[in-house]
Amino acid sequence: DTGDPDLEGRCRPLQPGRSAHCVVQESALSSPPHRRVPAPQVRGEATSKAPGVRVGARGGGGRRARMQWMKQQAEMNSGVTEAESQHVEDLYEKIGKDTFLQLSQKFYDRVYEDEQWFKDIFAGKPKDMAIRNQSEFFMQRMGGPTLYTDRKGGQTLISRHKTWRVDKPAAERWLWHMEEVIKTLDLDADVKERMMKFFKHTAYLLVAAKEVMNKKKEEHPPEVTPKGDDIILRGSSEARTPGRTSPEGRGIPMETEPSGST
Repeated sequence: DTGDPDLEGRCRPLQPGRSAHCVVQESALSSPPHRRVPAPQVRGEATSKAPGVRVGARGGGGRRARMQWMKQQAEMNSGVTEAESQHVEDLYEKIGKDTFLQLSQKFYDRVYEDEQWFKDIFAGKPKDMAIRNQSEFFMQRMGGPTLYTDRKGGQTLISRHKTWRVDKPAAERWLWHMEEVIKTLDLDADVKERMMKFFKHTAYLLVAAKEVMNKKKEEHPPEVTPKGDDIILRGSSEARTPGRTSPEGRGIPMETEPSGST
């Protein structure tokens, strides 16, 4: 819920046949999850703060600037380019449903045994539902059936996270758990790398989107319903794998309240 239809239009549930990626830097992900890994500096970067929201402005530069800033932050903090994060659309076919279920089961087993501050992020949703939400999202994003949007509708992933803590320490802890789980799975190194590239870029894109949302609340308190396509679930049209196409999106009604974590 960034208040930016164009921005939100690039961040919603993924359709089967879409691509996405995320590069895993061992030094960052294998370090203790509570320690913040310094972000690499990007030459010519003007500011690390979310760009201001031009209240009342319609279309054009404001939305594009915020989207560009979000992408820049995601790339800077994850070490993964948008293009690199877009190559997961064939993974469901490669690893199958059972692997996604195993991944999410192990992930939430770790989450629910973690420190209280991190567990609190996932409070209010039964563990079995969190596992289902996450596994179905990953399956759909990585080329599987549309179970996630069939059941939950078309609210964007960014909007689903709007009431939760989404910041760098939380993203780093989430990624640390996910990498540790992936290490235990019997998967090819290439598959593990592609999955982690997607996870890293997505995590930091959500962090940047949250900063934009917080900035907007300061300048323009009334909420704006997000519209358009979800770039996280659907994949960026600008960084899509050449030669691949995805099925037409479905006309799914928006949800009005957050409903479980991925």
